[in-house]
Amino acid sequence: MIQKVYTETKDKRKVLPFITPISITNDVDGSTDPILQQWDYLVLRLVEPLELACDTHQHQIVEHALDCFQKLLSYGYICDHTPFPVEPKDKEKSDKTYKSLIGHITSIIINCYKFSEGKYGEPVQMQIIKNFITAVTTPSCGLHGKNLINGITTVFSIQVSSSNDINRTTAKGALTHMINTIFVRMAYLSNPDPITVKGTLPLSESDIPITENVPVTLTTTQYNPDELEEDLLRKSRTIVFEDDEIEENGESKEPVAYRDGCLVFRLLCNLSKKELPENIQNDNEELKSKILALEMLLTIVEGCSGFLNKNPKFVQENMRDLCISLTRHGVSQQMKIFKLALSIFSELVLHFRTFLKTEIGVLFDVFLRILESSNTTTQQKLLVLQTFSKIIKDSQTLIDIFVNYDCDLNMTDIFARLVEQLSKISQGSAQIQNTININLPIDLTGNQKLNLLPTLATECLVVIAKSMVEWSKDLYEPPTLPAPQGQENENEDEFEKALQSEPDFKFVTGQFHQNKERKAIVERGKALFKLKPKRGIQFFIDAGLVNDTPADLARFFLNTSGLDKSKIGEYMGDAHFITVLHSYIDLFDFTGMDVDIALRNLLKNFLLPGEAAQIERVMEKFASRYFEANKDTMSFLNADAVFLLSFAIIMLATDRHNPSVKVKMTLHDFKRNLLADNSQYGFNEKMLDNIFERICAEPLKLTDDDRASAIDKTLLSPKERQHLFNQEREAMFQRAVNQMKSSQTIESSPFFTTPAGSYSAYVKPILVVTWGPLLAAFSVVLEQSTDPTLTRLCLEGFKAAIRVTSVFYEDTGRNSFIRALTQFTSLETVGLNIQEKHIEAI
Repeated sequence: MIQKVYTETKDKRKVLPFITPISITNDVDGSTDPILQQWDYLVLRLVEPLELACDTHQHQIVEHALDCFQKLLSYGYICDHTPFPVEPKDKEKSDKTYKSLIGHITSIIINCYKFSEGKYGEPVQMQIIKNFITAVTTPSCGLHGKNLINGITTVFSIQVSSSNDINRTTAKGALTHMINTIFVRMAYLSNPDPITVKGTLPLSESDIPITENVPVTLTTTQYNPDELEEDLLRKSRTIVFEDDEIEENGESKEPVAYRDGCLVFRLLCNLSKKELPENIQNDNEELKSKILALEMLLTIVEGCSGFLNKNPKFVQENMRDLCISLTRHGVSQQMKIFKLALSIFSELVLHFRTFLKTEIGVLFDVFLRILESSNTTTQQKLLVLQTFSKIIKDSQTLIDIFVNYDCDLNMTDIFARLVEQLSKISQGSAQIQNTININLPIDLTGNQKLNLLPTLATECLVVIAKSMVEWSKDLYEPPTLPAPQGQENENEDEFEKALQSEPDFKFVTGQFHQNKERKAIVERGKALFKLKPKRGIQFFIDAGLVNDTPADLARFFLNTSGLDKSKIGEYMGDAHFITVLHSYIDLFDFTGMDVDIALRNLLKNFLLPGEAAQIERVMEKFASRYFEANKDTMSFLNADAVFLLSFAIIMLATDRHNPSVKVKMTLHDFKRNLLADNSQYGFNEKMLDNIFERICAEPLKLTDDDRASAIDKTLLSPKERQHLFNQEREAMFQRAVNQMKSSQTIESSPFFTTPAGSYSAYVKPILVVTWGPLLAAFSVVLEQSTDPTLTRLCLEGFKAAIRVTSVFYEDTGRNSFIRALTQFTSLETVGLNIQEKHIEAI
């Protein structure tokens, strides 16, 4: 092969020394390098002609050269500690610098990829894949840091852009195998036991690179950590290579394997965050890149969850980025991306909820809004329901959701919202029937998809009802017979262990009950405030949730989520509560803000009242507060100037963004009204131009502006409904991102994992919030449906609901279920055509 390189290359003098027999000596240039050893010289003399072969850009020669590189890597001739001398740029300096040989070879291989396009470059791409998977999986190679990232990125690019199906399939399999290897090595740091990873590629013994120095024997799915020890616990060396590692914040003390896992995970998160243009084609490389990144992330969270959830540092440092990425993918119109986002979400809930309490709560809110919205597609609703069904079937996860979200004052209810929405879907509400029916798969029609939604929702409700029966089993099952001598009663032992692991178990349970009751009081107050703001505030005061002082009420309005924002404006605009308005505006800091931005900041938290006198009171206080905060830095002569400009901004926003106004205000009109007597106010024309431009670009709106969802969709054309759908998707994403960012500054309560033997203590509060939606769903479906599957599900739900309401002496609920079931027997109805479901009810 070297002879062929000699005939092809232009500079034959460089190749000539390598045609002669290779001798193992370190005296190549007449001087002795103390760093390089005899073995290193041999390796370097083998590498240089291969590099020259790659520089020829002749596909057949490059293919053979890369094959030689792969064998050198596979047999352990190239190690992580092998240095590669670099001549100093300044020839006057005699000191040599070194970089790792594996880093130099990585650069050579990546350069080969740059000319590997086309039919004749496909074998080169295959050799590149082989080289990188060998470098990653061979423990002695030591491909780490930015060299590892460059290698994975190159294989990633081949999978996305190659025109050869075999290369794409091989590249995807290689990526999966490399990523699994990286995370198995990281797992060994915290768990030196044998490690099994789901989803690894089936490998034969001949496919695994073996070296004499570092023997490795791998089965199809299991790695033996003892054989990776030499790679993980690397011997210290005296040379620091220039390209050895990526350091982010100074010198890292984390092990190399941990840093590699973090770098790869962050790389995939960044690749998955790329913004895609609208109406993108399915064969677009950016779309394929995003899908591949999400598939690799799913491989990690699904296959490596067994040891990653034992590494809280990794989860907290890296998976928050993944959650932010999922907020965008969770509202995507690309069904492949949407499915992958849901799959990753379900894995996070099932395995990582302990570390990601706030983030999972935000993601639950996004997917629940997809179920609640009439703008989302039927297929999206079905996929979300399938994901929720998977989560609901895990009893531990289900009860943890209730305890940590529905019983936490600082979290929005998830369990109750989920049950309520499932009940609506199972009843086939009008909202579901009016769903936009697009993006349906080929194997199911729109009507089949709509029929499947109520069935799946009913099945989820039945699972919840049966779970409550199972959780309360220790309250109604007869005591077991005494165990034989020398054996323990497993149920009692399990419960005793739970009590021992939670010494304050009764206290903790009582705290959750109190939190749930307090939260129920807050929700009643919010509902009352929406009807009558004055009565609602008095309810909160009487319940001891807020003090009757202007400052406390102002902070309550600002910090309490879920209050009707139009009613907040109505309450504070009342002349009787002007002190509350003043205290509220005093909570804002407008220093250094432009007037329109400060006004936008204020009005995103409440809706201005409709009366002119009320608006005037709000603007007067705002002008005074703004002028006081900026009097030393702005050009306004007095607070009256701020007041006048604020009123003009409100009028401009109303004029420009109200569809009923046909003739819009122009910049000339806006400036003419303000500059008529400018000597009293001191307005700057350039400032007015900027304000006009910003207000025209974006209206003044609330943080959670859901007014679009209140429009009657049946009166809109498909194009208008699709436009509303896009608006709502963007609003969901922005809301989720804001919630995640705010959660980083607010310390939330830790996640509480419910002890296995204590489920019955939480069933009663769960029953209180679920029996009403369960009754409505089972009754309506059983009455209207003739489907035997739905009938069977409803009767199973009735049976479980009656059982659990009887156990907890919930007489109202039990009697309601029995009364409804009695009516379905039709024994009291004369002349009714008896159907099979009536017999089943009997």
